[in-house]
Amino acid sequence: MEEKKLKEIDIKLEKLTYLLQSFIVLQLIEKGLGREDIRFIVKGLDNRDYSRIYGAYKRSSTKKDK
Repeated sequence: MEEKKLKEIDIKLEKLTYLLQSFIVLQLIEKGLGREDIRFIVKGLDNRDYSRIYGAYKRSSTKKDK
């Protein structure tokens, strides 16, 4: 029972960390920083995560323009 609760908490922390990291990267993209600068600031950010976040940013910014 205790182990199950700890596992649930761990999963929630992973999701929260992921959302926070995505938010920080989006803020840095909006400030105009490049990929290497962002990867230097946000430790542990790999190319796949950056590309996913940047792609979502581009898709959302083109929707706003329409």
